[in-house]
Amino acid sequence: MNFYSLAKKFFGIRSPRVKLFSILAAHYLGVRYIGVFLDPVLACNIRCKMCYFSDDKSKPKPTRPLTEEQTQKIAKAFFHRAAKLQIGCGAEPSLYKNLPQLISKGKQCGIPYIELTTNGQLLTTDSLTQMVQAGLGGMTISLHGTTRQTYEFLMQGASFDKLTSLIDSLRTIKQQFPSFQIRVNYTFNNLNVKELAGIWELFDNVHIDVLQIRPIQKLGETEYADFDLSDIYEHFDTLISPVIDGCQQRGTTYIGPSKENLLAVDDKRNHFDELIESITYCYISPSSFYKPDFDIENDTYESYQRKNSLGGKILKSIFHRHNEDKTKINRTKKMNYTIK
Repeated sequence: MNFYSLAKKFFGIRSPRVKLFSILAAHYLGVRYIGVFLDPVLACNIRCKMCYFSDDKSKPKPTRPLTEEQTQKIAKAFFHRAAKLQIGCGAEPSLYKNLPQLISKGKQCGIPYIELTTNGQLLTTDSLTQMVQAGLGGMTISLHGTTRQTYEFLMQGASFDKLTSLIDSLRTIKQQFPSFQIRVNYTFNNLNVKELAGIWELFDNVHIDVLQIRPIQKLGETEYADFDLSDIYEHFDTLISPVIDGCQQRGTTYIGPSKENLLAVDDKRNHFDELIESITYCYISPSSFYKPDFDIENDTYESYQRKNSLGGKILKSIFHRHNEDKTKINRTKKMNYTIK
């Protein structure tokens, strides 16, 4: 299943009402349409200078990893409706000892696409092979520089040699499992934006299926704190446009901001986007199960949505005339991207 191709088609629908109607139809027809975003641990092995883990006040409080009993309940509540399972969101999933078993559970539940988001520092060819054999369909690598100096400066505690070793492992995995998807997430700022063009040389002879570039945003009092994007905006055509062209030339899906929304980090977004995200984005961690009032002991995704009148909310949004001044809310940037 090409999840990103489907996502591109969905987000290519211009009418938010049509998007909501398609979600409503999928809900009642029993079609998979949610994304489960799962942090099995709330810890990290490195300290990226742009990440909230570099801020003692913002980083998650220490907590135990998900137990086997909890993962069974999560699977029962969500996995049968998931079109995608992403393991690893803000934390580092390779610290979780039962990753192959978690992936295997997702595969047994029929999730079409399972992805691991990681800095990759703890992974080996053997551990990757084990996870792919368990059902892992792809991996997202978080990196914030394509040279040793910038990479190790912004990703404190990470080794550039381990990154290149990981890329070698991915080359082997791609040869053994050609359908395995490789995605790179690159958070850019004034220090590393000029290194974006080096991504193709770094991943020499390793096809990147998806490249997502993210503008830096304030996530607490992080160690790196230059959030001014005005210069990148002014030079967008020379800094970002060539990367987009490079993706198109190599058959790589590009996910990133357009020039128009690059500076819209703290802008507002409309009621429809917020409702769609609220319905389809299911974040789960050892301390959070989708919504504050979701009862993991008794609720399923369907029972929770029945209690909260999902159908009625969607129909009201479709047919109600919204006052944009009243319904605009803070943008989270999860949906502030174009897919090409």
